[in-house]
Amino acid sequence: MTRSPAGSYRFSRNPIYVGMFLSVVGGAALNSLWQFAALAILYAIIRWGVVAREEAFLTRKFSAPYTDYAARVRRWL
Repeated sequence: MTRSPAGSYRFSRNPIYVGMFLSVVGGAALNSLWQFAALAILYAIIRWGVVAREEAFLTRKFSAPYTDYAARVRRWL
């Protein structure tokens, strides 16, 4: 039996990255448009450089419990 996720992990498997991305969006909206271009680069680094590796590791380490959790909770929002 698996436990239900608590806190922000009920809504997103990666809440820290969502928060980081939203803070850059807020800064870009206040400062300059070139930062919006940086968002695409930030997203690519987070998605394929970090999250993909983390998910592969968690799948190897926890297999069924993690895949069940991943099926229930979205990656982002």
